[in-house]
Formats: sequence, structure tokens, C-alpha cells
Amino acid sequence: MVFPMKSYREVLQIQNGDLSQGIDVIDVEDKSVKNFICTKRHKGHHKPVFSKGWISFVKEKHLVAGDKVIFCKEEDKVGRIRFKIHAKKVPCLLFGFDLREAIRKATYPGQQN
Repeated sequence: MVFPMKSYREVLQIQNGDLSQGIDVIDVEDKSVKNFICTKRHKGHHKPVFSKGWISFVKEKHLVAGDKVIFCKEEDKVGRIRFKIHAKKVPCLLFGFDLREAIRKATYPGQQN
């Protein structure tokens, strides 16, 4: 997943000289902790991407193109920052038929969506 630059600057700050940073996020749905690695290129534009952990999350949640993923940044009472993630399946209806659900069933056969 490509991380929008505006959000990247506000949320993730990979230190100068480093090319990656781990980020732990709490899954809003099941309260489990997911670990992603955010990586930036060392040449050209430093657009960051989630390079590890992201594909596993997408498969676990049975996400397809067009679904939404919401990241939230929270600060607790003592100033510690934590991140939350929420995956939202977005229907794409055509004459009452959900095209994305059909794609989900084809992408993740034999698994409950």
C-alpha cells in the first residue's frame, strides 16, 4: 500500500538516514496488534509504502480493490501515541448484485468472507 505523503508526514516520520520503520497498529475489529514495516526509497522521491505485514492483513480481512482502510492516531492520558486500523468492505452494487463480494469469493475461494 502506498502511504499518502500528507498522512505520512503527520503520522510516520522515518528518521533521516533510515529507509524503514516498524509500526504497530491495533485492529479495531479483533483488538489484535498488527506489525507493518513502512519503507521509503533511497533514490528519487521518498514515497513510503507498507512493505511487510500489509499483504497478510489484506488477505486476513479479505479486502479487494475499492475497500477502505482507516488509520487513526490516538494519544493516551500520559502522552503515548498508538495507532488503530479498521478495514471496511465497501459494496459495489450493480442491479442489486455486489460486484466486490463476487470478486472476494473468487479471490478467497473456500473462505468465509
